[in-house]
Amino acid sequence: MIRILTVLCCVLVLLGCKNNDDDAPTNGFSINGTTYATGFAYTTEGNGANKSILIFSSADRTQPTYTESRGRFDLRFSETLIPGAYNSGTGAFGETYEFSEGIRVEEGSFVSMGTSLAFSTSGSGGFQSASATVNSVTLNTNDQVTQIDIDYTINFDDKTIRGNYSGPVRISF
Repeated sequence: MIRILTVLCCVLVLLGCKNNDDDAPTNGFSINGTTYATGFAYTTEGNGANKSILIFSSADRTQPTYTESRGRFDLRFSETLIPGAYNSGTGAFGETYEFSEGIRVEEGSFVSMGTSLAFSTSGSGGFQSASATVNSVTLNTNDQVTQIDIDYTINFDDKTIRGNYSGPVRISF
């Protein structure tokens, strides 16, 4: 009887597992299968102009010295950022997409801009399309993002970036 229960438990565990290779990591992004954790999120002060600059980072940027991997893009909206679907085909994204690793800051000064994983500005760099789903968002009285739950996909000619973030967003100066 114990053997039957043991075998049954093993079968249930194996059946309950699924392959998540194509899914975005939790609070991070993946590029063609390589995963980068981003436990922190930032937006810049004075976004205004119906735009929110979102930076997802592996580092606590309030520290004077750090090394980070990060992803950055802008979301555009009509009045305030609200939950919903956004895509580049409708002008909902800005012109800059930047994903890098190994950015190094020492005592508050950049000493290395790291290695670019994917970069595009004004349609350069093989950019194809971008989409994001804002599942929830909290804004302060200045309409700056202070909390967000977002899933995003950005396609380049030779790579696909899938990511998500759910948590607080700090104001970066």
